[in-house]
Amino acid sequence: MFEYRQVLYFRAVASCGSISAAAAKLHIAQPALSAQIMSLEQKLGQPLFSRHARGVSLTPHGEVFSVHADLIVARFEAAEHAVKTLNQEIGGPVTIGLPITVANVLTGPILAAVNSQHPNIELAIVEALSGEIARWHVDGRFDLSVLYRFTPAYDEEVVPLVVEDLWAFGRKSTLEQFGAEIPLDELESLAIYHTSPSHVCREALMSAASSKRVQLRVVAEVDSIVRLNEMALGSNGITVFPLASIPPSALATGHACRIVSPDIALATTIETSPKRSPTRATEAVLHLIRGVAHEALANGRWVGARAA
Repeated sequence: MFEYRQVLYFRAVASCGSISAAAAKLHIAQPALSAQIMSLEQKLGQPLFSRHARGVSLTPHGEVFSVHADLIVARFEAAEHAVKTLNQEIGGPVTIGLPITVANVLTGPILAAVNSQHPNIELAIVEALSGEIARWHVDGRFDLSVLYRFTPAYDEEVVPLVVEDLWAFGRKSTLEQFGAEIPLDELESLAIYHTSPSHVCREALMSAASSKRVQLRVVAEVDSIVRLNEMALGSNGITVFPLASIPPSALATGHACRIVSPDIALATTIETSPKRSPTRATEAVLHLIRGVAHEALANGRWVGARAA
């Protein structure tokens, strides 16, 4: 079994791209650092670095180990922080990333719950489209992110909140004839306004269409849910999102149909940062978000959602 210090040495070498530079940064002798890296590689049974004239670079095995090394260090730091702050009141900064569709439901209740139960937590909420939240989550911008997933692998970093179906939304004259549900293949005849392809709702829609060999026409791409709803109401086209993304005022003048044959569902999850160490404040906010989400589901505020 490798040692924790070897994980730290590995990360330093990977960051510096040079054993000599990493040795200087760590204030240890270069031969000693080289020996530790070689020992780590022997214990893992795979080379982690390619050696060349300019220094070192990660091998494919090294790339995989690097992801886990970040998680190992984050867990050690979290354990240290939890022990040191056990007798202190929960507080400190917590940053949350929320897709706009989810923020419409959760932002207000989250702020109220945190201010009421943990007033020393300094909460920051960033609202954006799902694709942007997903990218920033990977980059480590947030302590917690609410994300849409096709088929998430639930674990301690990924906590399910709800499941949301995709709905077509447009003018009553365009969609009312279909009633409450519209088969996916009926969308072939309709102009679709949607986000750019990197966003999860767009990916889910196009993936379902491809699996059923349905040809969809995306006639305009606009990365703004507000504008997409306006465009759908102002023309004979439609847009497709979870029902919670459509404000009540728009629903009163337009019509929404749940897409069926097949159903297109997204798992809405809350996930801890892959690059930040979780703190007691982070864990407290995660617990509050789960409670707020379950309450919104129970009282009907999270329209179109169901239990995960």
